Amino acid sequence: MLPSILQFVFGTAILVIGADWLVVGASCLAIHFGISPIVVGLTIVALGTSLPELIVSLIAAFQGTSDIALGNIVGSNIANIGLILGFSALVRTLTVENNLIRREIPMLILASTAFTLFTLNGVLSRIEGIILLIGLVGFIIFSTQKRDEAPDELKDMTACAGRSGFALWWFITGRILIGAIALMLGAYWVVEGAKDIAEFFKVSELLIAITLVAVGTSLPELATSIAAARRGYCGICLGNAVGSNLMNILLIAGTVGLLRPTQVNLELISYQIPVMVGFTLALVPILYTNRQIHRMEGAILLFSYLFFIAVLILRGSVL
Repeated sequence: MLPSILQFVFGTAILVIGADWLVVGASCLAIHFGISPIVVGLTIVALGTSLPELIVSLIAAFQGTSDIALGNIVGSNIANIGLILGFSALVRTLTVENNLIRREIPMLILASTAFTLFTLNGVLSRIEGIILLIGLVGFIIFSTQKRDEAPDELKDMTACAGRSGFALWWFITGRILIGAIALMLGAYWVVEGAKDIAEFFKVSELLIAITLVAVGTSLPELATSIAAARRGYCGICLGNAVGSNLMNILLIAGTVGLLRPTQVNLELISYQIPVMVGFTLALVPILYTNRQIHRMEGAILLFSYLFFIAVLILRGSVL
C-alpha cells in the first residue's frame, strides 16, 4: 500500500512542478508577444494549470477507468470555486473585472449546463465531445477580443523579466518541454496510484477521483491563484479559476468524449455534477451584486467545499 501512496504523492508533485514550468514558459512567450494579462490568465495560464486534469483524464479514459476520467473534471471544477476562490478571497478581497462578468461567467454557466445535459443519458459521446470542443474554439476567440485595459500583472510572476534574445528563447523552450514531460509522467503515476489506493481501501474510484485526484490536479490552480491574490492580481486569480473550469469542461471533457465515448457513473449524475452546477451558479449573486468576493464570501465558499467533501466521504460515494 505504501508504494501506491508514494507513487500518488510523487506523481502529484511532478504534476505540480511540470504545470508550473509549462505555465511560466508559456506566459513568458505570451508577454513577449504583447498579449493582455487577463487574456493570458483566461487562456494560457488556465490551459497550463488544467493540463494535469487533461493528461490524467485522458490516461484514465484510455485505461477504461471512466470514474477517474470524469470524476477528476467535476471534482476539479468544484475545487476551483470552493477551495481555490474561497481560499484566495480569504487572502485578499477579490475585485472582479467587468468583462469577466459579462463574458466568461455566462459562458461557464452555459458550458456547465451543456455538460450536465450531455451526461444525463449515462454516456459522453463523440458528438457531444465535438460540440464541447467547438465551444472551446468559440471561448478562445471570444476571450481574445478587445478587453478593458488591465495592469501588466504577469511580468512579476513569470521570472522572464530581464531575459532577451537567445537566453529568453532557451528559457521558454526548456520550461515548456520539461514541463510537458513532467506532466505526462506525473499523470501516469497519479492514475496508477489512485487505482491502487481505491482497491486497497475498498472504496470507489469515483470517490478517490473527486477527492484526492481532483485536489491533486488542482494544486497548480491553487498555487497560481494564491500567489496572484497575495500580490493583488485579481485578474489573474479570477481569470485562472474561471478559465480553468471552462477548459475542464470544453477541452478535457470534449477531448475525452471525442477520443473514447465514456460511461458516466449514476452517482456522478445524481450528486457530484449538480453540486458542480450549484457552485457555479453561486458565483452569480456574489459577483453581480458588488463585483467583489469578500473574505466572508470566501469563507462560505471554502466551508461549503469542505462540507461537500465530508458528505461525500460519509456517503462512501458509489456503494
